Amino acid sequence: MDAPRDDLELLTKADHWLGWLGDQPGRAVRDGIEELLAQQVEGAKVEWLKITKEPKFLTGGKPLADDPGKAQVVRAGLAVEFGLSVVRPDGRRDVLTGVFSLAVARMDEPAAREQSWLDLGETIDQAGPLLEERLLSLG
Repeated sequence: MDAPRDDLELLTKADHWLGWLGDQPGRAVRDGIEELLAQQVEGAKVEWLKITKEPKFLTGGKPLADDPGKAQVVRAGLAVEFGLSVVRPDGRRDVLTGVFSLAVARMDEPAAREQSWLDLGETIDQAGPLLEERLLSLG
């Protein structure tokens, strides 16, 4: 039997600009989730990750001063519902579900503000509506 693999297709096939996440948006999401889990249990590693529902996206911009017909992105956020397996340093595995949210504001300033959230046991219908509030809270 093959080992489970990441399934990030619902994120990567989305018809939404993800350039703010770098060249590998799926890797950025996976790394963000693993980082939050490792804050709870030092050394925890994500074994596999599956995005289980269509992600929610928010993008905000402001008109460019020299070309009012175009806009500059100044804030962006996403929320993804997932299932995953995490392995603790002692070898114990846990299967978790929840929603990972990531927001970045002030992208047009040298000191952009970024924050991520992990809502374990929640669904996108429960945590997704918080995305706008979370994004706006960053300024």
